[in-house]
Amino acid sequence: SGVAPTSTDVVCFPSTVAIRVQGGALTVAGWDIAPGGSVSLELGIVVTITGEADLGGVSGAARLVVGPDAYVDGGETLAVAPGGNITLEPAVAGARLTIREGGQFTVDNVAISGVDIVNQGTLTVNAADRLGMRPGTSLTNSGTIALNGRATINAEAGSPVATARNEPGGLVTIDGPVFTPLSSGGLGDAAQFSVIPFTNDGTFHVR
Repeated sequence: SGVAPTSTDVVCFPSTVAIRVQGGALTVAGWDIAPGGSVSLELGIVVTITGEADLGGVSGAARLVVGPDAYVDGGETLAVAPGGNITLEPAVAGARLTIREGGQFTVDNVAISGVDIVNQGTLTVNAADRLGMRPGTSLTNSGTIALNGRATINAEAGSPVATARNEPGGLVTIDGPVFTPLSSGGLGDAAQFSVIPFTNDGTFHVR
């Protein structure tokens, strides 16, 4: 429209529209994508969401800076495009991304830095891809985590150390015929779940 938005503007689109965001930096107080809508983020863009953020329908490659109220709702998917990557960073202390029951987080290449990931739905790491947990990150699973092919979830060195917990009722499923029974859930020549400390109170399945 040729009008520069202000910090209080609200932009609305039809619920099923596909939006493509290119280049630069974007800071918003809230983010909500209606079911059936989608937002594709181009490589290099930085999106900071300081308030409530429904990330279902987001895909692409970008830096996402989130607060304590980011989530993927049931029936929705947060996805990283093949060959792309997404970095999750905290806007404030206590930043959290919750994949709610019925929601999906599909990973090709994701780095998480200081954001708590709470998975109540399905978190899938695609074959030969990686979910990297930087210092200060935690992963809590009461849903399903699937590592396909030679997929990897690993903690990077540094303080405070990244942690992972599979809660009662949680399921971690890993591809690979060779299992090394380490506390980290390490595997030989297959998928790898390599986070220490790792607490498993649920089910850890090698297929």
